[in-house]
Amino acid sequence: MKATHASLIVVFLTYVVIGDIISIIFVQGIQSDIISELPTSSALPTVIRLLMIITVLTTVPLIIIPAGDLIHDKIIQRQKGAPPGKSVYIVRLLIAIFCALVSVEVPKFIYVISFVGCFCVALTSFAYPPLLHLKCLYKFCSVEKRNSKMKLILTDVILLCCGVLITGFTSVLTFKSMMDQMKERKLY
Repeated sequence: MKATHASLIVVFLTYVVIGDIISIIFVQGIQSDIISELPTSSALPTVIRLLMIITVLTTVPLIIIPAGDLIHDKIIQRQKGAPPGKSVYIVRLLIAIFCALVSVEVPKFIYVISFVGCFCVALTSFAYPPLLHLKCLYKFCSVEKRNSKMKLILTDVILLCCGVLITGFTSVLTFKSMMDQMKERKLY
């Protein structure tokens, strides 16, 4: 718990600092993505792109391996505890190829990623934790203990409602912004 708490504080502070720096640098506004707005004469855009590549290469396995295992187990009907075999690697490779093809072939894929990212981050950050806490309270606590924690349950319900509203609000704003940008691009 201490490591999670410390890492969340570091991530929060990093987001605040980077967001403030970006808002100071780009007071006039950003027309497309931030990397495109950086001066081309400096090495900063190249360094940022390399860091993004490293981030993608180190996080993709965290997504593909569990997804590949889930899909593989549904296709193969493997029993629990049985070794997966080499076919699991083929399924993982096919998932990676499919995701790469979709990202290359879908026009304006950046808008799709922006919308899905906004929706998922807001949902995971604001709605999922109180929902999970409520689920744990109802699954692991006795009725007497739950009755003594009614303020906590009410707080979770309020936070869950706020999380759903925040997710909906930010998703609508992102979708509207995405559609406006797509319309502007068609005009030119």
